[in-house]
Parts: sequence; structure tokens; C-alpha cells
Amino acid sequence: MPGGHIKEGETPEQAAVRETREESGFAIKVVATRDLGHCYVCAAVADAGAADGDCEMESSFFGSLPEKLSFPREEYLDTVPWAERELDACGASDRPYNTL
Repeated sequence: MPGGHIKEGETPEQAAVRETREESGFAIKVVATRDLGHCYVCAAVADAGAADGDCEMESSFFGSLPEKLSFPREEYLDTVPWAERELDACGASDRPYNTL
């Protein structure tokens, strides 16, 4: 999961787009953000065809949380169901993952 700091003058959504591009090369469209108090999480659709750079990367989407995360796992437990609801609400879950 890409992450980083919000730069001065940047919104959480802009930071998510920038950090994802910097760390994975993928362009994303943020559908919704959620403030967990110490960090923001977002529901986003990735444009898998728009990766930058010549390096090879492997990425995957998940329906449950990995065991190792940057914060205690319990703080994220409802994040995946929340993101699924947000993506469903805007119709993004009906599209393939590689489209915006």
C-alpha cells in the first residue's frame, strides 16, 4: 500500500495520487477518502495501463488485509469493506481494475 506525507498545500486525495504514482508508477482516481486519525486511506481505481518507467513491477488487489502493515492491523480491519462500499456506490466496482 503506497503511503507518505501530505505536502504543504496538498489535499489528501492529491497526496494519494502523487504517492501512488511515485511508489508504483500507477495513475489512480480517488473515489473516497477516510481519516483514521493518524493517516488517511482511500478507495481508488487504478489505471493499470498507465504505469510509468521501464522497470517491472508486480501489483495485486486484495479483498482482505495483509498480516504486516505500517500500523496495527486492527486499525485497518474495516477499511477493505468500506472501500468496497464506496466503489460500489459510484459504480467503479462494475469496471475492470485497469480502467478509470
